[in-house]
Amino acid sequence: MDINSVLNLLHNRVNRIIAMLLYETSLNAKLQSKDINMRQFTIVNNLLPHGTEYQLTNVQSQLWYQGLYQKLTPKTRARDLKGLVEEGLIMITGDKKVKLLVP
Repeated sequence: MDINSVLNLLHNRVNRIIAMLLYETSLNAKLQSKDINMRQFTIVNNLLPHGTEYQLTNVQSQLWYQGLYQKLTPKTRARDLKGLVEEGLIMITGDKKVKLLVP
């Protein structure tokens, strides 16, 4: 591997790290300004360290996710996801995948 290839790899890695930091900063700002609630923050915060794309059913089957909505209705769960979509933090695809919209 030549020096240019190594530099390009490092550059791409730094860009991904910066994108994640900017996403986290945006997430925190949206929580502080009450654009999202603590449940919505928790959803994204639990997904962020593990990648950017998930099956919705896998997310909803996680114990931490179920605990968030234990005493709430399915409509609240749906509103929370819709709110994350509207805030530009996630996208839900036609095949029911949740994608974090990391720049």
